[in-house]
Amino acid sequence: MTKTHNPFFELLKTGLEEGIAHARGELTLKTFVHEQSAAPSVSVDSSKSLHKSDCSCGEIVDEIKAETIAQHKRSQAENQQ
Repeated sequence: MTKTHNPFFELLKTGLEEGIAHARGELTLKTFVHEQSAAPSVSVDSSKSLHKSDCSCGEIVDEIKAETIAQHKRSQAENQQ
């Protein structure tokens, strides 16, 4: 039986070795900060409509999408100022 080369395990081993070297102060690792926008809020009316039997799922999804897009645009506008 021959050994096969698995790049995943090579990457895993390299990552662990670099983590240990960093913990020992032998290596400085690059770090990145990713800022997340706040989760979209859902209005009371939207949450109530989830429980109504006469409302289709498509309408709820469309309403939540519209609210999410509006909040995202407001967040982007605030970040640009």
